[in-house]
Amino acid sequence: MVYAGKYISRWIHDSNENRALQKSDTDLTALIALVYENALTPSLSQGLTVPGDSALAEITGKANDGSQKMLEPDFVENIVPHLNHAAELETKQRKIENVLSAPVELSLFDLPVPVCVFSNRLELTQVNNLAQAMLKPGASLPCKAESVLELAPKLRREILSAVLVTMDTKTSQTLSAKTEDGILRTALVIPQNLASDAASQHAVVLFLNHESRTHELAMALTITHGLTQSEAEVVAYLAQGFPPEEIATKKQISIHTVRTQIKRVFAKTGTSRQAQLVSLALNGPALWMSVLGNGKQNAEGDIDADFIPLEDGRILSYGDYGPSTGTPVVLFHHLFGSRQDKPDDETLLSRLGIRLIVPERPGRGLTSDTNTLSLLAWADDIRQLMEQLELDRFHVLGLSAGAPFAAACAAVLPQKVISVGILASQMPVDELPGAVKMSMVQRAITSLARRVPSVAHRLLESRYAKLLENPAETLARFKQGTNPADQLLHKDPKIYQVRLQNIHAASTRPSRIYAQELVTLFRPWGFRLSELKMPVLIWHGKQDDLYPFDHASAMANIIPNCKTLFEDDWGHFFPLKEWESILGTLIRHH
Repeated sequence: MVYAGKYISRWIHDSNENRALQKSDTDLTALIALVYENALTPSLSQGLTVPGDSALAEITGKANDGSQKMLEPDFVENIVPHLNHAAELETKQRKIENVLSAPVELSLFDLPVPVCVFSNRLELTQVNNLAQAMLKPGASLPCKAESVLELAPKLRREILSAVLVTMDTKTSQTLSAKTEDGILRTALVIPQNLASDAASQHAVVLFLNHESRTHELAMALTITHGLTQSEAEVVAYLAQGFPPEEIATKKQISIHTVRTQIKRVFAKTGTSRQAQLVSLALNGPALWMSVLGNGKQNAEGDIDADFIPLEDGRILSYGDYGPSTGTPVVLFHHLFGSRQDKPDDETLLSRLGIRLIVPERPGRGLTSDTNTLSLLAWADDIRQLMEQLELDRFHVLGLSAGAPFAAACAAVLPQKVISVGILASQMPVDELPGAVKMSMVQRAITSLARRVPSVAHRLLESRYAKLLENPAETLARFKQGTNPADQLLHKDPKIYQVRLQNIHAASTRPSRIYAQELVTLFRPWGFRLSELKMPVLIWHGKQDDLYPFDHASAMANIIPNCKTLFEDDWGHFFPLKEWESILGTLIRHH
């Protein structure tokens, strides 16, 4: 493993003067780019570790002779989150390299971009489906590289040249050129190191800015250059050769807005021309990050996860569904949920005119894990998400264990939250009236969570580890022992399958994240329900045996502007069949 300070040292070595670097945007941006370049360039990267406090002290502060060391402490601290993220990206790249060192047939189907593979004799050995779609319609698959890209002769020549350089130097090459129809194509040529025998060598060509990867490049730019999602999308479209007028049409915004965003990007990146922005996108670290699928794939293999970088360097992933111009609703998923907590009817959101945003709490999807979960801190994460999505006002909706997080957002962001929906939720224990009964287990866990949270955490972690060992068996036991309403609901094959998928996905994650969340919810929430002044709707089933109906009734008596929707024939999981009614009622209630 290589100490990450090596990259900082290289930056110092390349400096013209032996001086302390000032914390200017130019220096910081260049250093961050260098971190990613070193971590993601195969010929340079040998493993990355992030410096600890003692290591940072070696390159900051005062030297023994009293002079200033090379870097100011706060300057270094600003790049540490990028060092962490670069280390994660390097791990992803090594996985890609493992794929590329496997038989060629495997690599073609594991990379989500157009791929061509060449031998050292410049013969095309394989292409995947996305690359084949770039050929002339009706053309047969050629055997020689000279005719593989008939639509792009200039790019073809440059690719063959890059393949030769890649074979010779065993390093990656990046190139770009326009096709005959004016579309800008960019390719990354990677050596496939098999045996030392030259006859076994191959070069893999990946087309990075294929239209299906525009979103990934935009997501990467939000991290590498601190752009908002909308600004990054504009740059990604520019990189693909679209003029501002077409970008405005694609994004359904005015040309004035596009030009304003381009000017903001100029200021953030130190550029002054659109050509410089294109170069920044196609030659910087964002290009590496986009090809690794950083913004779209998670451990579960899903391809619909967006993400943003948070101010402290963590990542927040989320699902974004429905029309982009729809009424924004932020949905907080249940304990075993994820961004997949959404209506299974794909037309529903369009019919209701709703843009549904489902952020994933720590430990789910791509969202960074944390050891200090807090409802109020989570509300600030949502503030950052909505600012980057450029959404000023929105509704919030919390399902089961997600409801306290929705309420926290309303308490912390009262000027932004239009209305609050609470579905099948518990009540904060410190506000629960004495007349409301709690089970002995709930009382014990609540007491432990408040007095010795570490013990409560261990007990819950063990419990959930056992529950998640066999998802099918866990769901079958629940179905057999739950209330009549939920038993009937789980007879629906679609709902049963959704629940099984939820539990199965939950079983792939550490059980400690569920223990941590419940311990947080059994402790004081950090705000009072009476602080919620905006309209609040509470949905609850009277047969709910996870969070008894008394909780919902008590909440309704405390929240000032509250409307209740209670039903006798609902259990805990009624939202799975009531999405249309719930979402439609929420956006009308303001």
